Amino acid sequence: MTVKFSRNARLLAALIAAVSTFGGHALPAVAQSRAEQGQAQYNAGDFAAARATYRQACESNGNASACNNLGAMAISGKGGATDEALARRAYEKGCAGAIMASCDYYGSMVKDGVGGPRQPAAAISPLNRACNGGRPSACYNLAAIYYFGHAGAKDAAKARAAFAKSCPDNGPDGCYALGIMLRDGDGGAVDRAGAMRAFDQACDAGHGGACIESGIALYDRGELAPSVTRFVQACAAGAGGGCMNAAISFDEGSGVPRDAAKARLYFDRGCKLGIPQGCRQAAMVKP
Repeated sequence: MTVKFSRNARLLAALIAAVSTFGGHALPAVAQSRAEQGQAQYNAGDFAAARATYRQACESNGNASACNNLGAMAISGKGGATDEALARRAYEKGCAGAIMASCDYYGSMVKDGVGGPRQPAAAISPLNRACNGGRPSACYNLAAIYYFGHAGAKDAAKARAAFAKSCPDNGPDGCYALGIMLRDGDGGAVDRAGAMRAFDQACDAGHGGACIESGIALYDRGELAPSVTRFVQACAAGAGGGCMNAAISFDEGSGVPRDAAKARLYFDRGCKLGIPQGCRQAAMVKP
């Protein structure tokens, strides 16, 4: 079997999904009385009052936790209209007060131009602070800035280090990106074992492209049966290349008993996922 169908992993820009990293986090308890009042109002379901109290505590008293809570309510539209500009200002104040969640969300908004101008260079400092403070989503966004050169020249070494900090806690995208860089020696030495671990983590979290990469690596090592399992997983995750590779495996009996019906099934799925060759090959499968 010749495995031919894989995502073009080198074109990472087309494969890394945008990550929305602000809003939706739990509201922490706060120490000062006005912020405590806002927390009590929030817990009682009086969101409009809580938002107003948090805003006063943030803007008048500089309470960092209140600012973080205000940002969450403003970005989600809880207790009033969605106000991205207010959320961005609130998260900036929260970050200044050493709330790592605020640094994460503020950096993301500055990076993507939410609630104000898009300023990737200015996003590096809060994202780096949050990344070092244990926020994997911030590490992912920081890595994307370095990888794509959004703030200047691409810095592959810094991108690779930041993607490593984002994996596996930020889900499949960070691990997939890390795997590509480790496999290709981008930003450091080639590390095929590390790439395989990253691809496996991403695949197990549902990333179809990572399942293909894992399957190809297994195939190249002669581990045919496990490679088919990965291709089937890739297909189930919506990656047409995985369907095609699974179909070829079943058609040729490579790593699995030959099964014409399954070969046709997976070729057809590949076709439906945007690979026209799948339609043609499904009709050519011999009984």
